[in-house]
Amino acid sequence: PNSSVKSPATPTIVTKPTPTTVITKPEVEPVEKKKTEFEIEMEERAQGYKNRIFVYEPYEPPSNRNPFQKVRTPTVLEEPIEKEAGEEEKVLRFPKPELPPGTKLSGIIDSKDKKIAIIEMSGETYIANLYDIIAERYIIKEIKNDEVIIDFNGYLFSLKIGGEDSSDGF
Repeated sequence: PNSSVKSPATPTIVTKPTPTTVITKPEVEPVEKKKTEFEIEMEERAQGYKNRIFVYEPYEPPSNRNPFQKVRTPTVLEEPIEKEAGEEEKVLRFPKPELPPGTKLSGIIDSKDKKIAIIEMSGETYIANLYDIIAERYIIKEIKNDEVIIDFNGYLFSLKIGGEDSSDGF
């Protein structure tokens, strides 16, 4: 008989390595988005602010132009003038400006703190405040009780209520 003593069996745990899968994303190159004109301008402005360089657009006074009115261009007359040497040279002559024929002051609305003129010009009726621009070129310089002073390139014209034609009183 075998008299050797055997130790009780101890279970051995065998671990098998589990396979792991690594999923990698393919590298995508970043695509540059095209910038709009607005984005480009905003970046330029931001850079200008950083550099303390400010660029402003020139001031344009607000226009009270009727958008349905035909645009007119000023006319310039060219006349040849003879010199003493007998050479001809063209000289620009500007005719004295006039208000359109039939221009009249139809009425004036007067309140405590404001005066408004009603002017008929070139078949259209304008309701104008002080310093308004009518027909793209005439500025209302002054509104009196029965008269309106209109400025056109430094020439002043006076319109009186009920008068059919304008008078150049200046």
